[in-house]
Amino acid sequence: MNSKMCFTLQGPFISLLTDRFGFRVVSSCGSILAAVGLFSAWAVSPKSPNIWALVILFGGVSGIGFGMMFQPSIVIVGIYFEKWRPLATGIAIAGSGLGTFAFPPILAWISKVVPESNH
Repeated sequence: MNSKMCFTLQGPFISLLTDRFGFRVVSSCGSILAAVGLFSAWAVSPKSPNIWALVILFGGVSGIGFGMMFQPSIVIVGIYFEKWRPLATGIAIAGSGLGTFAFPPILAWISKVVPESNH
């Protein structure tokens, strides 16, 4: 189980949640779930006796959270834009690629600024 698998296989379930609760609620819950998964994986990583805790927290919990954020954000673009729908969808999807490109340098900078704790 990895983050991408949780991210892509949950589409039908996220669609049902979005129909039931709305785009804003599902996206907000997804962002909280992704943050909890990432923070938990970070907090558990120095003390984890095996890799499975990281796989479940980072891959499973964060993957579900990212899927809950990504799918409604792409679907809502298709609802609100009619004439410029292809351009709007392209810009929305390019944002995830831009974030993937920008995330490693930001993490490198944070790791230099924040002192490492001795666990």
